[in-house]
Amino acid sequence: MIGFGIGIGKAGDVLYDSGYDVDSRYGLQIIGIAFITLGVLGLFGALVQDVRISKRLSNAGYGRVEPTPLGQVMGILVLVVGILGAIVIFL
Repeated sequence: MIGFGIGIGKAGDVLYDSGYDVDSRYGLQIIGIAFITLGVLGLFGALVQDVRISKRLSNAGYGRVEPTPLGQVMGILVLVVGILGAIVIFL
């Protein structure tokens, strides 16, 4: 969702800059931002759910086997990329 939103947002800019008559340039940016927001919020919800499930499993006596919660680290990094992508579309 995040990558698709960035692509849609930047496609509107490219079409506008190349001289095409794009009436809905800002419409494409809004749709792009909506996709990015949906992706970021969905990923944030998944991270919160993963942390809660990990805590419940840990409290039940089932600790993590891997040393680092790689899924959580990657989720946070993708969130940062999504937020930066939204900033790029606004500029």
